[in-house]
Amino acid sequence: MTNALSPAAERTEVRIAGALTIAEAAATHERLARALGESAGPLTVDLSAIGEIDCAGLQLLLALARAADRVTLARPSACVAALIGRLGLHDALCTQEDSHGA
Repeated sequence: MTNALSPAAERTEVRIAGALTIAEAAATHERLARALGESAGPLTVDLSAIGEIDCAGLQLLLALARAADRVTLARPSACVAALIGRLGLHDALCTQEDSHGA
């Protein structure tokens, strides 16, 4: 499965779909960096469509969250939430269940 990033219509949001593993990490990093550079305001990264993630993918998300305080990681899929939980990274990698609420 390949990953795809697509901008949302009314806000700056990208969606990662498919696998986020070592095989996709470099290309995904480039696309996320480009989206961050093109965004004048906050950037939301929708993680709900990730079907597979490994430690390289999680490392990419950690680096993104640390590098830019205007990035919100939202709606983690079951596999993303499970890996965050297994590795005890809840505090280091805060995510929002739904960035559309409150």
